Amino acid sequence: MRVPLISSILLTLGFAGAVHADTGTLPGGMTIKFNRILIHENGGDALLPPSNTIDATWKYFNLAHCQCDKANYGKESTDFKEGTFSWELIPVNSTQTVSRPATIWVGTDCDQILTRAMTCSRLDYAGISSIASIQQRSIATPELRLFDLMNPQPSAASGPCQSLQGISATEWFVADGDADGTDDYFASAAVTVDTAPPPSPTDWKAAGAEGAISVSWTNPADPSDIYAFQALCSKSDGNPPDGITVPAALYQTSTSLCSVPNDITLDPATIDTGDLGDVGTVTGAVDGLASLNPKFLCGTQTSSTATSMRIEGLANGQDYQVAILVIDKFGNAHGTYFTSLLRPVPSTDFWEDTHGRGSKVQGGLCSVGGVGGTTSGALLLGALAIVVVRRRRRVRGGGALVAALGVFVVVLGGARVASADDAGYDPGWNDPSNASNNYGGEEDSTVNWHAGLRIGPYTPQIDAQLGIMPGPYKAMFGGYSVMPMLDVERILWRGFGQLGIGGNIGFMSKKAHTWKDGSDPTDPMRPRATGDTNTFRLIPFAITGIYRFSVLDDLYGIPVVPYVKAGLAYDLWWMRGPNGDLSFTCSSGVAPNCTKNKAYGGTLGFQGTIGLAIRGERIDSNAAKQMHESGIQHAGFYGELQLAKVNGFGSDTKLSVGDNTWFAGVDFEF
Repeated sequence: MRVPLISSILLTLGFAGAVHADTGTLPGGMTIKFNRILIHENGGDALLPPSNTIDATWKYFNLAHCQCDKANYGKESTDFKEGTFSWELIPVNSTQTVSRPATIWVGTDCDQILTRAMTCSRLDYAGISSIASIQQRSIATPELRLFDLMNPQPSAASGPCQSLQGISATEWFVADGDADGTDDYFASAAVTVDTAPPPSPTDWKAAGAEGAISVSWTNPADPSDIYAFQALCSKSDGNPPDGITVPAALYQTSTSLCSVPNDITLDPATIDTGDLGDVGTVTGAVDGLASLNPKFLCGTQTSSTATSMRIEGLANGQDYQVAILVIDKFGNAHGTYFTSLLRPVPSTDFWEDTHGRGSKVQGGLCSVGGVGGTTSGALLLGALAIVVVRRRRRVRGGGALVAALGVFVVVLGGARVASADDAGYDPGWNDPSNASNNYGGEEDSTVNWHAGLRIGPYTPQIDAQLGIMPGPYKAMFGGYSVMPMLDVERILWRGFGQLGIGGNIGFMSKKAHTWKDGSDPTDPMRPRATGDTNTFRLIPFAITGIYRFSVLDDLYGIPVVPYVKAGLAYDLWWMRGPNGDLSFTCSSGVAPNCTKNKAYGGTLGFQGTIGLAIRGERIDSNAAKQMHESGIQHAGFYGELQLAKVNGFGSDTKLSVGDNTWFAGVDFEF
């Protein structure tokens, strides 16, 4: 029985100013401990701890459970087994039986006698009438209604579930410890409950895409209550989309939980369809969407701060009615359906465009045409790995390269330029008397490795391969990309300069909106598909021989080192289409069940480089000393011109991804 007990106010009127009860102890120093919460998870018969304490508790104390419990209030518990919960109550220091009155309450500040009748309800059905009733069981589990916990005010008992957003709902154990007729012992525990939906986004926009619909929005000013977004889609005949992978529902409704009609409504909204144009309108949400039927789920965005969602797996040319749900972590939701129908439209990505304009390039990791291409690429990569990993001599100072980077910052910020007659440290490699017959100074003889980091503009020669200038690459992705490259070299011989072998690796990426399907490639204003993007990525590898003419610095203190490099290059490349998968064209048959020419591969070629390194340690002799002591012999800048002919040695079936360009960066010798 749920009792407001107005009489509790009358009992306290004789105590002037006594608005808070005495929080005395129970006899014998006994206390009552709230141990852990128990629920009927997934409709189970037994009260058990949640399988996943946080998530399961969130999804239990929400609007759907409150509505189901309200609808089944007063019925047998078998009608809805997720309508109750319990906290374990354990008597601590229970050395003697205490037959003093005790009750269970729910609400706010139930220990404040004067206001308790307005903010709390006593739950006599919990079966707790005395302290002894808990002592007899060692662990008592009074079972309480979820609705009572979430709507504890007596005035709310006959109404609907209140809208509560992340508040603490509290259960109280109340006892008259000294048996004087006034409650004086209180223990409590709270659980977070939430029955309020999160706020909805605004400024909806849509764009047709390849087998998909892209929807974007503006989040509310305070999106902190948002956990995820989910989309529901219906075909024009009112059925779910065909062949789509239906995601799991992140929301809960009373309909799915206990077959009670839910109170979640879908609000109509106008959506800007952009270049899709007007493909039709609707006056209401179809039944599958209005009831939030999980069978109609078609997309999920789990980033709480997301401002867009791409709904995949749809059919081009098919009209869809779409609704978007915004969901909080408790599974409460608010929905919006669009009054405009949305239609996926095909688009043309870069791989398709190049083949439509005459490209014969085939995907695959064969580096050159013919048998053995794959082997040659694999051997090149293996050789590069050996060059980078194998070391004939341990480098002094395990953190030498890291230290050099720090020293280089000091060098760049040096306040003066050291000269040969400066007081203090004079680097040993500046003194010609240290030069030996092999033209390398004493310090230079210990240089075994070079490492450099450089950047420069890079544009793969795809358009030149097609003989179209400007061609599809520039039209799709624009100009160059800034490519970072890492160089590692092993010095094998030191005599009249340095001779060694090395390798490099880099990375570049380009992203752009695809073309509208059927658009004219020669149109300078060729329209884009605003709902689709595609990417091109390149990882160039090379293994090279190097000669560095270090004599000018070794003998004469002129800190410049001209050098040349030449060797084999093997570049990995791949392209992804609008859905994030590898792009493809059909070699035979009709998509999607065709023989696919996929957009990935490796191309073999050669590259040559001329460059100039400037040993910069003379800028600051103190920094040079620290660098030298850490194992770094030289540090400075370098720039180079690179010619990379990476086209499968002229094969028109291999993508031409080389470039003639320049790089500049920082260089370390140790």
